[in-house]
Amino acid sequence: MRTPTHIFLSLFFVFALSLSARAEVALINRFEVPTAQADAFFEAWNAAKELLTQEYGCMGGAFYQSIENPTIWINIAIWPSTEEYAAGIEDPQFKAFIEKISALGVTGSPDLYETVDQYDGKPGS
Repeated sequence: MRTPTHIFLSLFFVFALSLSARAEVALINRFEVPTAQADAFFEAWNAAKELLTQEYGCMGGAFYQSIENPTIWINIAIWPSTEEYAAGIEDPQFKAFIEKISALGVTGSPDLYETVDQYDGKPGS
């Protein structure tokens, strides 16, 4: 007979396996973009995004712009591994992107993060 403890441990084991099967990392990069350079920055970013997703396996992401300070942008991208991320940022085309946005006065602060917890929300709860 399965007790609630057995069921809990079984579910926990399945959840732990699903997390350990994921080696993804999240890149979170905070950019400061001069207002006058926002369009040029985003145009350059679109080219870099194509390179990273098509050639190096970036799994996708999202760009956010601060509501209170529109010069602050956040990019959150999911990568299959730190190795694929490292290969992508070493590409000469990506390095050219960095040089281009630096010339626009854009600064960035990238860092990689590993998943330690996941949660789902329910609207209205």
